[in-house]
Amino acid sequence: MIDFGKLLDDQDDEKPIFPKEIFESLVRNEQFSYLRGDQERVLEKWFNQRELKDNIIKMNTGGGKTTVGLLQLQSSINEGVGPALYLCLDNQLIEQVLDDAKSLGINCVTFDESNEMPIEFLNNEAILVTTFQKLFNARSVFGILGDASKPAISIGCLVIDDAHAALNKAREVFSLKFNSSSKQYKYLIEMFKGSLISQSLGTATDIIDGRDRYSILMVPYWSWIEQIESVTKFLSGYDESDLDMKFKWPLIRDSLDQYFMLVSASSIELIPKCLPIHKIPSYAKAERRIFMSATLNDDFSLIKDFDIDKNSVKKPLEPDTFSDVGEKIILSPYNIDRSLNSSVLANALSKLEGFNIVTLVTSNYRAELWKKHGFFQPSPSNIIDTIRTLKGSNGNHVVLSNRYDGIDLPDSACRILIIDGLPSAGSLFEQFSLFARPSSK
Repeated sequence: MIDFGKLLDDQDDEKPIFPKEIFESLVRNEQFSYLRGDQERVLEKWFNQRELKDNIIKMNTGGGKTTVGLLQLQSSINEGVGPALYLCLDNQLIEQVLDDAKSLGINCVTFDESNEMPIEFLNNEAILVTTFQKLFNARSVFGILGDASKPAISIGCLVIDDAHAALNKAREVFSLKFNSSSKQYKYLIEMFKGSLISQSLGTATDIIDGRDRYSILMVPYWSWIEQIESVTKFLSGYDESDLDMKFKWPLIRDSLDQYFMLVSASSIELIPKCLPIHKIPSYAKAERRIFMSATLNDDFSLIKDFDIDKNSVKKPLEPDTFSDVGEKIILSPYNIDRSLNSSVLANALSKLEGFNIVTLVTSNYRAELWKKHGFFQPSPSNIIDTIRTLKGSNGNHVVLSNRYDGIDLPDSACRILIIDGLPSAGSLFEQFSLFARPSSK
C-alpha cells in the first residue's frame, strides 16, 4: 500500500533553492511584497553560476542589495552549502540587515555579549550577520592560520556587503601605524636614518627633526629587506596592552618582506604590497564568496587584495537595465554662484520643513557649521536610532561626520542630500601615491 501521507511529508521537507521560490515561500512584511525586476535578474544570473567560488554583484544604491545577499545565503543553506555568513562594515549596518531579514522572514543571528559562536549558524539554521572586522583580525573567533588554540570555522557561503569599502577595511587590518611618540617609530627611524638621508638629504633631515610635517619618504626596498630580521624581532616584543599590535601582528609577522615602509614627521606606516589574505582560512577556503557593491572604481584591486578569480572581476553580475535608479537632480551650487558657500546653504536649508535633509561632512569640525543652523549630529552610539527616526518621520535635519559608506536612507528618509567636502587620501601610502603618480586614476 502506498503511504501518500509520507510522500506529502517528504515533499514538504524539500526546501527550495531557487531564490525567487525562497522569496515567495517566506512570511514577509508588506514592504517586501515582491522582488524588483533587477533583483530577479541578478539572482537568476547568480543561481546559474552559483558554483563558482567568486561572484561580484553590482547594483546601484537603493537597488536592494541586502535582499539579494540574504536570498543568496538562504539558497546556499537550503542547498547544503553552509554555514552562511553576511559581513557588514559596522554595527549600525548589522542592525539594518537584521531588520531587513526580519521583515523578509529570513532567520538571522548575530553575536551576543558572550562572543560565543551562535549554534544556529553552525547548524545551518540561520545566517550569521556580523562585522568585517570580526572575521578579519588576529584574534578572530573564526580562527586564523597557525593558531592551534581554535580550529578555523568552515564557511559554505559568505557575502561581503559594500566590497569597495571592505577593501579599505582589509588594508587597515593588515597595516601598522606608529605615531612619532612611540618606541617603534623611534627605533625604525634610527634603523633607516642612513637609507633615508642617502635618498633625500634635506627632506629626510627635516622629517627626522620634525620640521617638515607634510613630506613623505619610502624606505628603499633593498634597505628594508636587509633589515627585515631585526625589524621582525623588535616588533614581536610588543606590549600586550598595545591592542593594535595584538589584533594585527599574528596576521602580519610572516609577510613583512612584502611590505612598504613609509615615513613622515608624524608617523610611520607599514603597508602590504598585497594582502596576506590566506591567513584568514574561513575567508580563503569559503566554498562560495559573493562581493556586493554599488561602486567598484578599481575592480582589479580585488584580485590583488582579496584574491578573487580574475574572470569573476571581468564579468560581474549586473542588472540588464537601470530601473533601480530613481529620478534625482544633482547640483553643484558653488559652480553656479560663487556666493553659495556652505554657510549660505546651511542657513537656507535650515528653513525648509516637511521632509528630511542629511548633510555629509568630512570631520566634526565641519559639522559645527551645520549644527549652528539647527542640524543634529548623532554620536556613534545613537546613529542607529537616528537612522530609524529618519525612516519613520519627516522634518529632520541631520549632519553625519565622515560617514560615506553603507548609510541606507531610501525614499522619504532623505529627500535632500548635501555632500559638504570629500574625504582626502588617508594613509601615508595613499598620499605618497598621489605625489608619485599625480596623473594616475
